[in-house]
Amino acid sequence: MMKNPYVPTHDQRELISLMKQANSNAEAVKIEPADGGKGAFVVGEDEWKAIQETLFLISHGVDKQIQDRSDDSNEDFDRAWQSI
Repeated sequence: MMKNPYVPTHDQRELISLMKQANSNAEAVKIEPADGGKGAFVVGEDEWKAIQETLFLISHGVDKQIQDRSDDSNEDFDRAWQSI
């Protein structure tokens, strides 16, 4: 669960701390401007790579292939997964 959002101040030295926080607990840190406008998220590098990989697989239909083959009695998914 995401903690309270971070509201930036004039002291931007907090950015390094936010980067470390996002990477250490694999949780995005929300940054909200004080004026109520749209904010942004700081996401750890490993999480970002995982998101990119997921989007790549979905955009190439891998999720659909998995769904289509999930009921295939000829496919031993446990054995296939272990061989990866």
